[in-house]
Amino acid sequence: WNECRLLLKKKKIPEALVVAKNANEIFPNNYEGLGIIASCLNESQKIDESLSYVNIALELKPNFTEALVIRGIISLKQNNNKAALKDLETAHKSKPHLRQIWQILISLKLQSEQFNETILLLLTMIEIDPNYDEGISLLIELNQKVDIPTLAIMCFERITKIK
Repeated sequence: WNECRLLLKKKKIPEALVVAKNANEIFPNNYEGLGIIASCLNESQKIDESLSYVNIALELKPNFTEALVIRGIISLKQNNNKAALKDLETAHKSKPHLRQIWQILISLKLQSEQFNETILLLLTMIEIDPNYDEGISLLIELNQKVDIPTLAIMCFERITKIK
């Protein structure tokens, strides 16, 4: 599986898919391997096939973060923002340090006008990365938008403490 991940990082998607499918023949019920195959297929724009592997992986391990991220990305490609938000929120709760989904998650929350939840999400992200200046700027902007003084004070106190 690590070889597949390395090949994916190097953008050698066809090679990664071959290695992953060969490994899957040896370990057919390995949720991690199914997730890697799904990643390869997603990168190859084989969305439906990717989704089938993701769903099998999630049947084996419902809280498999990587599969939730893949399914969330696929949902975005299919313009199903509600499903994308649900999967990416679940993935974030499981692994809040997974920075590659932060911006997507924030964007989806803002599109659905979940401003208070976005503020709380940003606070979590800033605790993880105190140098997340983009998040701090957005937090200030959102606090002005929701106009809840006690929440704004709490946010600024936490940012001051973090910084």
